[in-house]
Amino acid sequence: MNAIMQWPLEVSMAIAVTISMLVPWLAVRQVRRIWPHPAFKENNELVGFTFAVYGLIYGVLLAFTIIVDWERFAGTERLVMQETTILGVVLTLDRVPSLTGVDATLGHGWGQSSRA
Repeated sequence: MNAIMQWPLEVSMAIAVTISMLVPWLAVRQVRRIWPHPAFKENNELVGFTFAVYGLIYGVLLAFTIIVDWERFAGTERLVMQETTILGVVLTLDRVPSLTGVDATLGHGWGQSSRA
């Protein structure tokens, strides 16, 4: 297994695609050799409806997945905007020198009023 991990990505993907195409093709050939085409003719209609149902289920699940991911993306976007706004406020307040003097004066004033 470690040797396969050392192969280039293109080679690994080519092998995976080839195997995933070759195995079903060989399976269909083997089934057709055992049972000829006319034996499956009466089941073709059922297979069509079955594929339609599977396609519908897949489409609905894919739609739900897309909606959930879209909502997570929107939530992340809101969080990033909130953090950006907070960072902007912090940087703006850091540049205003007069607020530090006002805070010191207010702190001193509050200390005197509590003693009185």
